[in-house]
Amino acid sequence: MSMGGNIRAARRAAGVTQVELAAKLGVNQKDVSRWEQDKQIPSADTLARLCKCLDVSADGILGLKKGR
Repeated sequence: MSMGGNIRAARRAAGVTQVELAAKLGVNQKDVSRWEQDKQIPSADTLARLCKCLDVSADGILGLKKGR
């Protein structure tokens, strides 16, 4: 799965919407949408906060290993 697909899957597994995730991260909902569509990637700092918010590893989001 792509990085965007991994972000989408983690967000859905956490039970949050794009709008809710964007608010928690202090970004625009369109940014979350672009990440999930592989049109843009989050910065390293945002990726770290995203992982904490969704309780997933960076390896999982980056597709380096399966699972949470």
